[in-house]
Parts: sequence; C-alpha cells; structure tokens
Amino acid sequence: MGENQRSIDLEIAQRETFDATIIGGGINGASLYQHLCQKGYRVLLVDKGDFAGGTSQASAMMVWGGLLYLRNLDILTVAQLSRDREAMIRNLEGEVSPARFRYIPSRETGLNKYLMASGMYFYWMLGLCQRERPRVEESYAEKAFLKNGEHDPSFLYQEAVLHHSDSRFVLRWITGQDSRQGIALNYCALTGGEYHAGDGLWRLTLTDQVTGWARLARSRCVINCAGVWTDTVNRQFRIETPFKHVFSKGVFVGLERQDRHNYPLIFDMGEQDDVLAYIPWGPVALWGPTENYLPSIEGGVRTEPEDVDFLLERANRNLKKQVDPTDVVSLRCGVRPLVVKKNFSQECYPLNLSRKHQIHRDRLKPWISVYGGKFTSCVSVAEKVEKQVRGLMAPGQRRLPVPPSTPAEIEWDTYPGLQEKVPSLKGCIEGERCLNLADYLRRRTKARIEKGVRMRKLKTVTFEFAQKLIEEETGMKLTAAATKGTDPSPTSVPPVAEIESDGKRLIARDDKKVPLFSAFDWSADAIERILRVPAGFMRDRTQARIEELATAKGSQQIDLARVEEGIELGLQMMAEMVSSQGTTDVKTDSREVSTPAGAAQCPAVREKATESKIGDSAQPLNEVSPLNELSAMRMLLSKKEQPSEE
Repeated sequence: MGENQRSIDLEIAQRETFDATIIGGGINGASLYQHLCQKGYRVLLVDKGDFAGGTSQASAMMVWGGLLYLRNLDILTVAQLSRDREAMIRNLEGEVSPARFRYIPSRETGLNKYLMASGMYFYWMLGLCQRERPRVEESYAEKAFLKNGEHDPSFLYQEAVLHHSDSRFVLRWITGQDSRQGIALNYCALTGGEYHAGDGLWRLTLTDQVTGWARLARSRCVINCAGVWTDTVNRQFRIETPFKHVFSKGVFVGLERQDRHNYPLIFDMGEQDDVLAYIPWGPVALWGPTENYLPSIEGGVRTEPEDVDFLLERANRNLKKQVDPTDVVSLRCGVRPLVVKKNFSQECYPLNLSRKHQIHRDRLKPWISVYGGKFTSCVSVAEKVEKQVRGLMAPGQRRLPVPPSTPAEIEWDTYPGLQEKVPSLKGCIEGERCLNLADYLRRRTKARIEKGVRMRKLKTVTFEFAQKLIEEETGMKLTAAATKGTDPSPTSVPPVAEIESDGKRLIARDDKKVPLFSAFDWSADAIERILRVPAGFMRDRTQARIEELATAKGSQQIDLARVEEGIELGLQMMAEMVSSQGTTDVKTDSREVSTPAGAAQCPAVREKATESKIGDSAQPLNEVSPLNELSAMRMLLSKKEQPSEE
C-alpha cells in the first residue's frame, strides 16, 4: 500500500462510522476481519505494529487437531480442533494442505505401543475418519538420521500444514478484502477512547505511528483481538471479564534439514508427557518448541541461552548427527496466550492448561474480548464472534466511499541461488501494506536466506551468503565490520553489516541498534537529538528534512541548531496541512494520549485526545497526503527564504 493510499485510509477512518473496530492484526483479528467484511459489516482493523508481528509470526506452521491434548482427556477440545482442521483443509485450498506426520515413541520413557496405537485410532475417529488411517511403520526413511535403538516403530498419521509462512497466512486474510467493506491499518495505535451511550458509539483515538498524528474514529462496537495484550487493552478501557491470560514461551531452533527428512517428526520425550517436533521447512528443520510458563510478559520475552541449550541437548539424544550452537541457522520465539479464570494464581506446566478459547461480551458496553485461540481454530473463533456482533447489530447497507477493489495479484521476483520465486519488494509495499524495509526483511528475506542455505549446501548462514541476497533486494551495498578474534559462543553477537549507499556511512545506532546512515557530518548533540525521534518513517522523514536544510545552506555539517530547525519546520508543515484539510475547530477532552517523541507539539497530536469534526467543505481525499512531506517541505523552505512583507 503506497503512502497516498495510507493517507486516504486514515482520513476515511476518521470520517466514517464503522460497525466494528478490531484491535490486533494477528491470526484472530485478521480472520475475523475477513469474516465480518464478507458478512457486510463496515470494519476497521488497527494494530500498533505490523500485521502478524507478534505471536502469529513464530508458530510451527502446523494446523493440527491437538493430539497432545488427549493426555488431559480434553476430548471435546480435540474433537473441535479436528473439525476446525478439516474445515480449513476443505475451504482454504492452496493455503492449508494435508500432510503426513510421524509420531516416534521413546523406547525408554514413552507410552506402551499398544496403548499408543489405540490413542492414534481414537484421534483419527475424533476427526470423523477424514484423514488417512494411522499405521505403524517399522522401517522409514527418517530412521537413517535417528540414533539407533532409541525409538520404537513409528506411527504415521495425517494433520495439515500451512502452505506458506504463518505471517503470509495472516496477511492473506487482510489483503484479500474489498476496500469498500473494511480498512486495515498497521502501525496505528489505539491510544484512548470512550463509549457514548447517547448515540451508542465508541469514540476511539487512533495515533498513526508513522506521522504521530491523532485521529478520532467512531465505531458501534469494539472487538479486542490483541492476543497477549488483550488484558492490557481491557484495563486501558476499564473492561472487566471473568478471564485472563497466562503465557507459555515457545522457542524453536532452526537446523540444517537432513537428507531423507520427508515428514514432520513428533518425538515422545517422556517428560511431563511432552513432545518435541522436528519439522522440515524448506532448507531448514525446526526443532522444538520449549514450554516455559510465564505469569507475565512485562519487560518483553526473548530467546535465552538456556532455551537453546535445552533444545540442543534433546536433539543430541535423538539424532545421530550431534549439533552445537554453531549449527543453529535461525531462532523462532513466540508467546502463547493461554486463557484461565480470573482468580487463577498457581504456576503449572503449560501443557496442563487447556488450549480452549473464550469469547466474552461486556454486559454494559458493546465490547467483545477474545481469549486464547490457535491457527487451527481461527475460522471457528471468527464465526463465534460474528454471532456475538450479530446480537448487537445487523450488517449495515452502506459501503465505504471508495472505489471497488479486488486483491492485487502478487508480483514475484527471482533471486540467485533460489529455485522458488518470492514476492517482490514493490508488490509487498503496494499489496501487503508493508511500510518499511525492516518489515519486508522480517516477512521475506529471512525465509529466503534460509531456503538458499539448502541450495548452497551451507552449514549455517554466513554473512557473505546473506549479503548477496539482501543487496539484490535493497539495491544497497553491504560491508562487514571487522570481526577477527570474536568468540563464536552461543551468546556472542554476530557481525553487524554496515550499509553504504550513495556515499552514506553509519553515523550511530540507537539503544535498539537501529542504524543512522548519512553522508553529512553530525555533531554528537545532533546525533543524540535525532535518535530521540521514533525510528522508522518519522525519523527518516525528519532526517531528510534536516539534510535538505543543510544542502540548501551549502553545508556538510549538521549541528543541534540545524536539527531543531528541521524539527520545527516539520511541525509548521504539519500545521499547514492540517489547516488545508478544511476541518472545523478542534476541541479537547480530558483523556490523555501518549504520543511519539518529536510529535508532541504537532497541532494534530496534543497532550489531550482530540475530536475532529469534519465539515462538508473538506478537501477531496486524493488532494491531501499527510505523508508526502518532502514536497510540502520544499514549499515551506521557499517561503522561508522569501523576505517578509512587513
């Protein structure tokens, strides 16, 4: 989605009244978005980050019926998940495909093989016998890389897998909709709001993370699909429910895929009745996941050295080829939100908790909260939420005032060393609402590099190999920092690439390691000030504005005064664009809005939440592009250089 289209969508979000606003662009929010749009509701979807940027980007990419949950005799949940799996296979051809799995009992600590066989047949019947009948196989291809004598004969059965990655699967639900029914905005945070019983509408303050501008959206109901942040959002809006989330951290390590690794392998660990999966995925095999109970996710979650040590130790118990940290190609770390009753307080092994989902509708306000959920159950969850929405309102007759659209065909590119084509950068920007290079690399390049590893017979991803692919994608030259003498321990930091393009060099990095590149000479206090601007479009635009000022002055030096001048010029530019939109007076209320640094003085983002009344004389949307800063900046520069009339 281009900048102009995003600005149009933001204006429509402020101008129109929606039937439903969905908070969260993960798997639950995305599938619900599509479902409500197809039912005729006018839907707004917002996510404070990128779509599929949380738990939904770190799954095992399996669509399974919950075989493991039979350990708790949770038969109803397994039966429902099995039905959900079959519905997805049936209705999502090309996205979800049946796949054979191989369950490998442990000879020392696993279940009796006859009991295991009975369980497999029971599981098959819970799926209404739709998959292949499970069978025992004494000899199989994967046995070639397993340790001898460690495992009993395997059980071959069927589940399903995502055809593409989990992030791409989520994007499919969002990007495939007619724009007349819904608008989806990533990097758009819900920073405040209030329900007005008089007209039955929520007034929601949306803060665009790209520009820092705040807008007011109106919606008949709100659906909280924020995943691991569901409780946080509910507290923000003072919504009480009988449920809450506890969390389980799951880590996968990516190892080189071995020859003859045809099917996902499920190893019975015999510990806590748990299993570990060894899943072929392109040139790599995912080994994991861990199951670590987390009562809270405050402070963030990341892969720890002990997570990797645990997984590698278990791999070496079962695989002939012994692995160490240098064999790890990639890491995937996700957090599973597990729904429990509000008064739940005990610490327990996560597999002892149900994988059920819960949907709660507030009695006093039109607010629906979604707890739990899995990729397998996303369609079922969407259908249940839609029934709750239908209990609040019927679909409206009016569509959004935009031209009808159909999903754009994906533009594909080829890359050296890769047999499969991959989506192009341009296609992802225009068709998948990709707003910055970092998200494109997260969605695409990592998987592409891993696929290339297999083609080149590399043991691990080297900088030289990744360099060629990234240079092809970005058009920027990469050079490696000197790394001689570094310790290749699992906790050491890998070499960092310094990007050089059009004479630019690395100036500094912020505390999150986001680089600042420039062809200008920056003073220390100027660097400190620019790094306080939020990374991404806002910092990039501010930097471009400052460097254009320096160029206009014929200077290669950028000091603090030049930075402050550029920031002030940006605020003036935004003020002019706000006034040019033909809006009426802006009134403030008492709700506070948290705004990005550098945007606090913008008239559209005040210390208090704003409510903008759009007049009939508002300028046509296609003539207003708040994100197109450079042309407006040049206009202001020319005005500034003109002598005053006074």
